[in-house]
Amino acid sequence: MPKNKKIYKIMVSAGEASGDSHGTFLLKNLKLPYQAFGMGGVNLKKVGMKIIVDNKKMAVMGIVEVLKHYPFLKKQLKKLQQTLIEKKPDLLILIDYPDFNLRLAKTAKRHNIKVLYYISPQIWAWRQGRVKKIAKLADHMAVIFPFEVEFYKKHNIPVSYVGHPLIEKIKNFQPSKKSIIKNSAKNSKIITLLPGSRNSEFNKNLPTMITTTKILQKKYNNLQVIIAIASTIDKKYFENLPNNIIKTTKTYDAIIQSDIVLCASGTATLEVGLLHKPFVIIYKINKVSYLIIKSLLKIPFIGLINLVAGHKIIPEFIQNEATAENITPAIQKILNNKKYRDKMITDLKKTHQKMIDKNQTIDISQLTTKILKNDEHKT
Repeated sequence: MPKNKKIYKIMVSAGEASGDSHGTFLLKNLKLPYQAFGMGGVNLKKVGMKIIVDNKKMAVMGIVEVLKHYPFLKKQLKKLQQTLIEKKPDLLILIDYPDFNLRLAKTAKRHNIKVLYYISPQIWAWRQGRVKKIAKLADHMAVIFPFEVEFYKKHNIPVSYVGHPLIEKIKNFQPSKKSIIKNSAKNSKIITLLPGSRNSEFNKNLPTMITTTKILQKKYNNLQVIIAIASTIDKKYFENLPNNIIKTTKTYDAIIQSDIVLCASGTATLEVGLLHKPFVIIYKINKVSYLIIKSLLKIPFIGLINLVAGHKIIPEFIQNEATAENITPAIQKILNNKKYRDKMITDLKKTHQKMIDKNQTIDISQLTTKILKNDEHKT
Protein backbone atom coordinates (compact mmCIF):
# COMPACT_ATOMS: atom_id res chain seq x y z
CA MET A 1 0.00 0.00 0.00
CA PRO A 2 1.29 3.49 -0.82
CA LYS A 3 2.27 5.63 2.13
CA ASN A 4 0.00 8.53 3.01
CA LYS A 5 1.48 11.82 1.89
CA LYS A 6 2.44 14.12 4.72
CA ILE A 7 0.31 17.24 5.01
CA TYR A 8 2.65 20.04 6.01
CA LYS A 9 1.52 22.61 8.56
CA ILE A 10 2.50 26.13 7.54
CA MET A 11 1.95 29.26 9.58
CA VAL A 12 2.05 32.55 7.67
CA SER A 13 2.34 36.01 9.23
CA ALA A 14 1.47 38.78 6.75
CA GLY A 15 0.61 42.05 8.48
CA GLU A 16 -0.18 44.21 5.46
CA ALA A 17 -2.04 44.16 2.13
CA SER A 18 1.18 43.64 0.15
CA GLY A 19 2.19 40.75 2.40
CA ASP A 20 -1.26 39.19 1.94
CA SER A 21 -0.73 39.36 -1.82
CA HIS A 22 2.82 37.93 -1.70
CA GLY A 23 1.78 35.14 0.66
CA THR A 24 -1.06 34.21 -1.68
CA PHE A 25 1.38 33.94 -4.59
CA LEU A 26 3.60 31.65 -2.51
CA LEU A 27 0.84 29.28 -1.38
CA LYS A 28 -0.84 29.11 -4.81
CA ASN A 29 2.40 27.86 -6.33
CA LEU A 30 3.32 25.38 -3.58
CA LYS A 31 3.47 21.88 -5.05
CA LEU A 32 2.90 19.84 -1.92
CA PRO A 33 -0.04 19.12 0.40
CA TYR A 34 -0.32 21.66 3.21
CA GLN A 35 -2.59 23.29 5.77
CA ALA A 36 -2.00 27.01 6.24
CA PHE A 37 -3.07 29.28 9.07
CA GLY A 38 -1.97 32.56 10.60
CA MET A 39 -2.30 36.29 9.96
CA GLY A 40 -3.47 37.55 6.58
CA GLY A 41 -6.28 39.13 4.62
CA VAL A 42 -8.86 38.42 1.94
CA ASN A 43 -6.44 36.95 -0.61
CA LEU A 44 -4.86 34.41 1.72
CA LYS A 45 -8.34 33.45 2.89
CA LYS A 46 -9.36 32.84 -0.74
CA VAL A 47 -6.55 30.29 -1.21
CA GLY A 48 -7.70 28.37 1.85
CA MET A 49 -5.61 29.77 4.69
CA LYS A 50 -7.34 29.80 8.08
CA ILE A 51 -7.23 33.40 9.33
CA ILE A 52 -6.33 33.54 13.04
CA VAL A 53 -5.67 37.29 12.94
CA ASP A 54 -7.18 39.49 10.23
CA ASN A 55 -4.52 41.94 9.06
CA LYS A 56 -7.03 44.68 8.23
CA LYS A 57 -6.29 46.64 11.42
CA MET A 58 -2.65 45.65 11.66
CA ALA A 59 -1.28 48.02 9.02
CA VAL A 60 0.12 50.83 11.18
CA MET A 61 2.99 53.07 10.05
CA GLY A 62 5.14 55.41 12.10
CA ILE A 63 6.58 55.23 15.62
CA VAL A 64 3.86 57.35 17.27
CA GLU A 65 1.08 55.52 15.40
CA VAL A 66 2.44 52.14 16.55
CA LEU A 67 2.55 53.33 20.18
CA LYS A 68 -1.11 54.40 19.95
CA HIS A 69 -2.11 50.92 18.74
CA TYR A 70 0.33 49.00 20.96
CA PRO A 71 -2.24 47.28 23.25
CA PHE A 72 -4.17 45.99 20.22
CA LEU A 73 -1.01 44.84 18.41
CA LYS A 74 0.25 43.09 21.55
CA LYS A 75 -3.06 41.22 21.90
CA GLN A 76 -2.86 39.97 18.28
CA LEU A 77 0.77 38.94 18.75
CA LYS A 78 -0.18 36.91 21.82
CA LYS A 79 -2.94 35.19 19.85
CA LEU A 80 -0.46 34.17 17.14
CA GLN A 81 2.16 33.09 19.68
CA GLN A 82 -0.39 30.80 21.35
CA THR A 83 -1.37 29.35 17.95
CA LEU A 84 2.30 28.78 17.13
CA ILE A 85 2.89 26.87 20.37
CA GLU A 86 -0.33 24.84 20.18
CA LYS A 87 -0.18 23.86 16.49
CA LYS A 88 3.63 23.68 16.20
CA PRO A 89 3.81 24.13 12.40
CA ASP A 90 6.54 22.60 10.25
CA LEU A 91 7.46 26.10 9.08
CA LEU A 92 6.73 29.69 10.07
CA ILE A 93 6.79 32.05 7.08
CA LEU A 94 7.20 35.70 8.02
CA ILE A 95 6.41 38.30 5.35
CA ASP A 96 8.01 41.72 5.94
CA TYR A 97 6.30 43.52 8.93
CA PRO A 98 9.56 43.30 10.94
CA ASP A 99 9.01 44.58 14.49
CA PHE A 100 5.96 42.36 14.95
CA ASN A 101 7.26 39.36 13.03
CA LEU A 102 10.64 39.22 14.77
CA ARG A 103 8.81 38.87 18.10
CA LEU A 104 6.86 35.97 16.62
CA ALA A 105 10.13 34.46 15.35
CA LYS A 106 11.53 34.57 18.89
CA THR A 107 8.67 32.35 20.07
CA ALA A 108 9.24 30.01 17.11
CA LYS A 109 12.95 29.57 17.92
CA ARG A 110 12.16 28.80 21.57
CA HIS A 111 9.99 25.92 20.34
CA ASN A 112 12.36 24.68 17.59
CA ILE A 113 10.13 25.78 14.72
CA LYS A 114 11.87 26.62 11.43
CA VAL A 115 11.58 30.25 10.29
CA LEU A 116 11.64 31.42 6.67
CA TYR A 117 11.71 35.21 6.39
CA TYR A 118 10.23 36.20 3.02
CA ILE A 119 10.77 39.82 1.96
CA SER A 120 13.49 41.34 4.08
CA PRO A 121 12.92 44.31 6.36
CA GLN A 122 14.59 47.32 4.77
CA ILE A 123 17.51 47.16 7.18
CA TRP A 124 19.82 48.36 4.41
CA ALA A 125 17.84 51.64 4.60
CA TRP A 126 17.66 52.17 8.35
CA ARG A 127 18.23 50.47 11.74
CA GLN A 128 20.89 48.13 10.36
CA GLY A 129 21.53 46.75 13.85
CA ARG A 130 18.45 44.53 13.39
CA VAL A 131 20.55 42.20 11.25
CA LYS A 132 22.01 40.67 14.46
CA LYS A 133 18.50 39.77 15.64
CA ILE A 134 17.63 38.30 12.23
CA ALA A 135 20.81 36.17 12.34
CA LYS A 136 19.61 34.59 15.60
CA LEU A 137 15.96 34.13 14.63
CA ALA A 138 15.68 33.35 10.89
CA ASP A 139 16.78 30.02 9.40
CA HIS A 140 16.72 31.45 5.88
CA MET A 141 16.14 34.83 4.22
CA ALA A 142 14.22 34.95 0.93
CA VAL A 143 15.02 38.37 -0.56
CA ILE A 144 13.42 40.19 -3.49
CA PHE A 145 16.13 42.67 -4.52
CA PRO A 146 19.48 41.41 -5.92
CA PHE A 147 21.53 43.85 -3.81
CA GLU A 148 20.12 42.31 -0.59
CA VAL A 149 21.96 39.00 -1.18
CA GLU A 150 25.44 40.44 -0.53
CA PHE A 151 24.16 42.28 2.55
CA TYR A 152 23.04 39.03 4.22
CA LYS A 153 26.01 36.99 2.99
CA LYS A 154 28.28 39.57 4.61
CA HIS A 155 26.57 38.75 7.93
CA ASN A 156 26.72 34.96 7.34
CA ILE A 157 22.95 34.58 7.14
CA PRO A 158 21.58 31.88 4.74
CA VAL A 159 19.95 33.81 1.88
CA SER A 160 18.34 33.19 -1.52
CA TYR A 161 17.30 35.73 -4.12
CA VAL A 162 13.78 34.68 -5.13
CA GLY A 163 12.96 37.57 -7.46
CA HIS A 164 10.32 40.21 -6.83
CA PRO A 165 6.79 38.75 -6.74
CA LEU A 166 5.39 41.81 -8.49
CA ILE A 167 7.32 40.97 -11.68
CA GLU A 168 5.33 37.77 -12.19
CA LYS A 169 2.08 39.27 -10.90
CA ILE A 170 2.21 42.18 -13.34
CA LYS A 171 3.35 39.92 -16.20
CA ASN A 172 0.28 37.70 -15.67
CA PHE A 173 -2.18 40.52 -15.08
CA GLN A 174 -5.03 40.68 -17.59
CA PRO A 175 -6.46 44.22 -17.79
CA SER A 176 -10.23 44.55 -17.76
CA LYS A 177 -11.90 45.60 -21.01
CA LYS A 178 -14.43 47.60 -18.99
CA SER A 179 -13.68 51.20 -18.15
CA ILE A 180 -13.83 52.16 -14.48
CA ILE A 181 -15.16 55.56 -15.53
CA LYS A 182 -18.46 55.37 -17.37
CA ASN A 183 -19.25 57.92 -20.08
CA SER A 184 -15.90 59.67 -19.86
CA ALA A 185 -15.77 62.87 -21.90
CA LYS A 186 -13.56 62.86 -24.97
CA ASN A 187 -9.97 64.06 -24.29
CA SER A 188 -10.59 64.19 -20.52
CA LYS A 189 -7.62 63.45 -18.26
CA ILE A 190 -7.79 60.73 -15.61
CA ILE A 191 -5.83 60.77 -12.33
CA THR A 192 -5.72 57.79 -9.95
CA LEU A 193 -5.04 58.27 -6.24
CA LEU A 194 -3.23 55.61 -4.20
CA PRO A 195 -3.20 56.93 -0.61
CA GLY A 196 -1.75 53.74 0.92
CA SER A 197 -2.79 50.39 2.35
CA ARG A 198 -2.55 51.34 6.03
CA ASN A 199 -5.38 53.25 7.73
CA SER A 200 -2.97 55.76 9.27
CA GLU A 201 -1.17 56.61 6.01
CA PHE A 202 -4.44 56.63 4.04
CA ASN A 203 -5.83 59.16 6.52
CA LYS A 204 -2.67 61.32 6.41
CA ASN A 205 -2.14 61.35 2.63
CA LEU A 206 -5.71 61.54 1.34
CA PRO A 207 -6.56 65.19 2.27
CA THR A 208 -3.52 66.51 0.35
CA MET A 209 -4.39 64.31 -2.61
CA ILE A 210 -7.99 65.57 -2.72
CA THR A 211 -6.89 69.22 -2.44
CA THR A 212 -4.49 68.63 -5.33
CA THR A 213 -7.24 67.17 -7.53
CA LYS A 214 -9.50 70.16 -6.78
CA ILE A 215 -6.78 72.54 -8.02
CA LEU A 216 -6.19 70.37 -11.10
CA GLN A 217 -9.90 70.27 -11.93
CA LYS A 218 -9.79 74.05 -12.34
CA LYS A 219 -6.93 73.70 -14.81
CA TYR A 220 -8.18 70.68 -16.80
CA ASN A 221 -11.78 70.51 -17.98
CA ASN A 222 -13.46 67.18 -17.24
CA LEU A 223 -10.58 65.86 -15.09
CA GLN A 224 -11.74 62.47 -13.76
CA VAL A 225 -10.55 61.20 -10.38
CA ILE A 226 -10.29 57.54 -9.33
CA ILE A 227 -9.26 56.33 -5.89
CA ALA A 228 -8.03 52.75 -5.51
CA ILE A 229 -8.80 51.41 -2.03
CA ALA A 230 -6.89 48.50 -0.48
CA SER A 231 -8.83 45.75 1.30
CA THR A 232 -7.10 46.70 4.57
CA ILE A 233 -8.70 50.17 4.74
CA ASP A 234 -11.63 50.67 7.12
CA LYS A 235 -14.79 52.03 5.49
CA LYS A 236 -14.90 55.06 7.81
CA TYR A 237 -11.83 56.50 6.07
CA PHE A 238 -13.45 56.73 2.63
CA GLU A 239 -17.24 56.80 3.13
CA ASN A 240 -17.40 60.63 2.98
CA LEU A 241 -15.38 61.17 -0.18
CA PRO A 242 -16.59 63.80 -2.67
CA ASN A 243 -19.24 62.40 -5.03
CA ASN A 244 -17.13 63.06 -8.13
CA ILE A 245 -14.36 60.67 -6.97
CA ILE A 246 -14.83 57.15 -8.31
CA LYS A 247 -13.95 54.39 -5.82
CA THR A 248 -12.52 51.06 -6.94
CA THR A 249 -10.67 48.05 -5.54
CA LYS A 250 -9.24 47.25 -9.00
CA THR A 251 -5.93 48.99 -8.46
CA TYR A 252 -4.07 47.79 -11.58
CA ASP A 253 -6.98 48.61 -13.89
CA ALA A 254 -7.19 52.08 -12.31
CA ILE A 255 -3.47 52.65 -12.88
CA ILE A 256 -3.55 51.44 -16.50
CA GLN A 257 -6.65 53.48 -17.38
CA SER A 258 -5.29 56.73 -15.94
CA ASP A 259 -3.02 59.38 -17.44
CA ILE A 260 -1.16 59.91 -14.18
CA VAL A 261 -1.06 58.50 -10.65
CA LEU A 262 -0.58 60.27 -7.33
CA CYS A 263 0.88 57.61 -5.08
CA ALA A 264 1.83 57.26 -1.40
CA SER A 265 5.34 55.88 -0.85
CA GLY A 266 5.47 52.11 -0.38
CA THR A 267 5.13 48.95 -2.47
CA ALA A 268 2.64 50.77 -4.68
CA THR A 269 5.42 52.95 -6.12
CA LEU A 270 6.99 49.79 -7.51
CA GLU A 271 3.65 48.57 -8.90
CA VAL A 272 2.93 51.84 -10.70
CA GLY A 273 6.49 51.94 -12.01
CA LEU A 274 6.40 48.36 -13.30
CA LEU A 275 3.15 49.22 -15.12
CA HIS A 276 5.14 52.06 -16.77
CA LYS A 277 2.67 54.74 -15.69
CA PRO A 278 3.96 58.28 -14.99
CA PHE A 279 3.35 59.29 -11.38
CA VAL A 280 4.27 61.45 -8.41
CA ILE A 281 5.17 60.16 -4.93
CA ILE A 282 3.95 61.81 -1.74
CA TYR A 283 4.24 60.81 1.88
CA LYS A 284 3.08 62.15 5.22
CA ILE A 285 3.27 60.59 8.68
CA ASN A 286 3.09 61.86 12.26
CA LYS A 287 5.58 64.74 12.78
CA VAL A 288 7.42 63.06 15.66
CA SER A 289 7.67 59.77 13.74
CA TYR A 290 9.03 61.63 10.72
CA LEU A 291 11.75 63.42 12.69
CA ILE A 292 12.92 60.16 14.28
CA ILE A 293 12.85 58.18 11.02
CA LYS A 294 14.55 60.97 9.05
CA SER A 295 17.51 60.91 11.46
CA LEU A 296 17.92 57.14 10.96
CA LEU A 297 17.47 56.87 7.18
CA LYS A 298 20.53 55.91 5.13
CA ILE A 299 19.05 56.14 1.62
CA PRO A 300 18.82 59.02 -0.92
CA PHE A 301 15.17 58.39 -1.94
CA ILE A 302 12.08 56.92 -0.32
CA GLY A 303 10.38 55.69 -3.51
CA LEU A 304 11.25 52.04 -4.16
CA ILE A 305 11.23 52.58 -7.91
CA ASN A 306 13.83 55.37 -7.53
CA LEU A 307 15.96 53.21 -5.23
CA VAL A 308 16.01 50.32 -7.71
CA ALA A 309 16.76 52.71 -10.60
CA GLY A 310 19.62 54.26 -8.64
CA HIS A 311 18.49 57.78 -9.54
CA LYS A 312 15.37 59.91 -9.21
CA ILE A 313 12.92 59.09 -12.01
CA ILE A 314 9.79 60.05 -10.09
CA PRO A 315 9.33 63.33 -8.16
CA GLU A 316 9.03 62.85 -4.38
CA PHE A 317 7.22 65.17 -1.97
CA ILE A 318 7.75 64.23 1.66
CA GLN A 319 6.15 65.57 4.85
CA ASN A 320 6.22 69.43 4.80
CA GLU A 321 6.99 69.46 1.07
CA ALA A 322 3.89 67.33 0.40
CA THR A 323 1.50 70.21 -0.27
CA ALA A 324 -1.02 70.62 -3.07
CA GLU A 325 0.83 73.79 -4.14
CA ASN A 326 4.06 71.81 -4.67
CA ILE A 327 2.50 68.67 -6.12
CA THR A 328 0.22 70.36 -8.70
CA PRO A 329 3.05 71.80 -10.88
CA ALA A 330 4.83 68.42 -10.87
CA ILE A 331 1.66 66.73 -12.17
CA GLN A 332 1.12 69.47 -14.75
CA LYS A 333 4.68 69.04 -16.05
CA ILE A 334 4.02 65.32 -16.65
CA LEU A 335 0.67 65.96 -18.33
CA ASN A 336 1.83 68.93 -20.46
CA ASN A 337 5.45 68.14 -21.35
CA LYS A 338 5.48 65.15 -23.73
CA LYS A 339 9.28 64.92 -23.87
CA TYR A 340 9.53 64.81 -20.05
CA ARG A 341 6.68 62.27 -19.84
CA ASP A 342 8.21 59.99 -22.51
CA LYS A 343 11.63 60.09 -20.79
CA MET A 344 9.96 59.07 -17.50
CA ILE A 345 8.24 56.10 -19.20
CA THR A 346 11.52 55.03 -20.86
CA ASP A 347 13.34 55.14 -17.50
CA LEU A 348 10.57 53.10 -15.85
CA LYS A 349 10.88 50.45 -18.56
CA LYS A 350 14.67 50.30 -18.06
CA THR A 351 14.18 49.87 -14.30
CA HIS A 352 11.64 47.09 -14.94
CA GLN A 353 14.21 45.29 -17.11
CA LYS A 354 16.82 45.72 -14.39
CA MET A 355 14.59 43.78 -12.00
CA ILE A 356 14.10 40.84 -14.37
CA ASP A 357 17.20 38.98 -13.25
CA LYS A 358 17.81 35.74 -15.15
CA ASN A 359 20.21 34.67 -12.40
CA GLN A 360 17.41 34.46 -9.83
CA THR A 361 18.49 31.75 -7.39
CA ILE A 362 15.21 29.95 -6.83
CA ASP A 363 11.45 30.42 -6.84
CA ILE A 364 9.96 31.21 -3.40
CA SER A 365 7.60 28.22 -3.54
CA GLN A 366 10.50 25.89 -4.48
CA LEU A 367 12.58 27.27 -1.62
CA THR A 368 9.68 26.71 0.81
CA THR A 369 9.36 23.11 -0.41
CA LYS A 370 13.09 22.46 0.05
CA ILE A 371 13.05 23.82 3.59
CA LEU A 372 9.97 21.79 4.48
CA LYS A 373 11.61 18.63 3.13
CA ASN A 374 14.83 19.27 5.07
CA ASP A 375 16.73 19.73 1.82
CA GLU A 376 17.39 23.44 2.25
CA HIS A 377 18.66 25.23 -0.83
CA LYS A 378 22.33 26.17 -0.59
CA THR A 379 23.44 29.48 -2.02
